[in-house]
Amino acid sequence: MFAFVDQSKYFDQKASVLKTQYEASRPSVTKIKTFKNGANDVDPSTTKVIIEFSDKMNKRSRNFEAGPLGIDYVMMVKRFLGFSEDSKQLTIEVNLKPSRRYQLLLGSRFMNENGISINPYLIDFTTAAQ
Repeated sequence: MFAFVDQSKYFDQKASVLKTQYEASRPSVTKIKTFKNGANDVDPSTTKVIIEFSDKMNKRSRNFEAGPLGIDYVMMVKRFLGFSEDSKQLTIEVNLKPSRRYQLLLGSRFMNENGISINPYLIDFTTAAQ
């Protein structure tokens, strides 16, 4: 896959090594503080979702997308409440319904302060019955 780049000798290291180093430097979602991702019993009265990142994030860059199940399953962001003072937590306001599966994809426009983007991260859960 990287043979052409490696043959050019443009970089001092093999492209595969550079890619591995880049992937290791990318910020990531460390957890969702409000509930466990993948849970099947999220309280439908939950109104705030707190997402924690591994790095300080760029407060001005973000994007949310539909997950693989499409628009019918999107957890709509009612209001973007913002990042914490240390830029490592994001809080959004949501409106959930009982017995429903939700998805929300945090896209690659979520970047750390150095402009390095996250791997897109899928939030996927189901709310409990009322």
